[in-house]
Amino acid sequence: MMIRPMKPCRRGIKRNIALLVVFVIGIYCYVTIHYYGSKWRPLRPLATAEKEAQRLLKFITTYHYLCNSTVALSNRTDYLICTENNTGIDFEQSGIAYSVWTPYDIAFESALALNYSFQVNVITNFADADIVFREMNNTHILKTFLVANDNHDFTRNLYGQNTFNDILKKGGLKHIDILKMDRPSREVQLWEILHFMNEDRLLMSVKQLHIVMTIDKLDDDYLFNWYRSLYNLFYHQGFRLYHTSASSPLCLQVTVMESCVYWLSWIQNPGEQMFVMHPPADAGALELEEARVLDHINTLQEECHAFLEAPNLVSTVLPHSTSVTGVCSLEQHRRQVLIFSKNRELPVRQVFREADCDVYQFIPVFQYGNLIFKQESGHRKLNELTMDDLKLFVKRLRTVDVIDIHYTTMEWEILSNFLNNGILKSAHQLIFQANMIDRVYGRHPASLRKMYSELRRLEVQGFLLFHSIPCHMSEFLYYQANKGKVMEEQSLSYCYKLSFMKRNFKKKTKTGFQRHQIA
Repeated sequence: MMIRPMKPCRRGIKRNIALLVVFVIGIYCYVTIHYYGSKWRPLRPLATAEKEAQRLLKFITTYHYLCNSTVALSNRTDYLICTENNTGIDFEQSGIAYSVWTPYDIAFESALALNYSFQVNVITNFADADIVFREMNNTHILKTFLVANDNHDFTRNLYGQNTFNDILKKGGLKHIDILKMDRPSREVQLWEILHFMNEDRLLMSVKQLHIVMTIDKLDDDYLFNWYRSLYNLFYHQGFRLYHTSASSPLCLQVTVMESCVYWLSWIQNPGEQMFVMHPPADAGALELEEARVLDHINTLQEECHAFLEAPNLVSTVLPHSTSVTGVCSLEQHRRQVLIFSKNRELPVRQVFREADCDVYQFIPVFQYGNLIFKQESGHRKLNELTMDDLKLFVKRLRTVDVIDIHYTTMEWEILSNFLNNGILKSAHQLIFQANMIDRVYGRHPASLRKMYSELRRLEVQGFLLFHSIPCHMSEFLYYQANKGKVMEEQSLSYCYKLSFMKRNFKKKTKTGFQRHQIA
């Protein structure tokens, strides 16, 4: 009797294949919803090339830093050198510059070498570069093909090719004043070189960076790679964009970005007291800017285990609040508190007095564009202090335990002036009522971006958020400029009472750094 071989079960195989297809489709749908469905997420790929182009164009046309003193070295490329005091290039002294050069224009290099006594190191694969630069004594030519430092690309070490890592290692330089980067060749993408320079943190020693961005195709991956490289320049390397020029005015429209060239000038972080406008949230839509701000103020950075309370104070003074003051417990010795508010009968003032604090209250007033402060003296007489007077007053106190800014419609201007003038340097804690609706423009993307930038500047100056609650409805009033009247908002989500503590302030707080979402 012949035994026939068993045939595989076709139904079982088909069923397994069908389950596998369903599983793959489910994973694809989850990833698609995760990336494209969220309101705002840093560095998320967008669905189309047009949206990527819109986001990239918004990024390069929104300056991060305002440089008030610039010098143009070339009429062809329109690069501008920032020469501002303390932050820019000092042409009175010799410096070091590197230039990834292509044979189109030598005005930039010749101006640095001949007019400003810079040592210019030219990186190029142009065969006749020696002839072009032979009359410039302060130039050094390195003939090589510049490639990205991709560890997975083993051809990067071939003869005649170098990465920027190799060039800097051979030069032995720890500081570069100016780095100018053109596209080295058609075979190499400049965004790729920048990406791996970001990964290797090579740009931390560069004071100013000037790059050319060539958009030769409207491809979503290509545009995203450029956006990611520029995004990392800002957030990981500390560079701030201060000037952009394009090969044509039409290049500032999304639909004609193809075949356009952009020259971008960046400066290394100018300092914590300088205002830096953060890049837009994606393409800068209102709901995305709003989501980014709310995400930031709803994410605590530090934890306080014991808040300042006033046991002798009746509970009706500040109702509907998780903490009476939002102040972390202070030391037992003399406590200095500065309050900036137009309300002389502010309830929090009584709270601080109940806690045996020395309270100084100031009424901020803008006069002819300048911020002055009125302080009560004897017999209700008001003394006027300028910003310089306030700085001297704070300096005499040496340390300030709490600064409370409670001034609806003007709180952001006051905070910005304090950050610009270093008023908060000696403060341990900052209490700040943040209204998210601008008194002039209302809910506007640019005003929300500026608010977010100020909150991030607080973080740079060492202030960590440890308490955040919506404002009480009775305190939530805004000025509506277009109607000329005071209006009351129906939602509490646009006003928050925020409490920050200095990073080195650890009295009765948890030592470790913690981030957690507010329920």
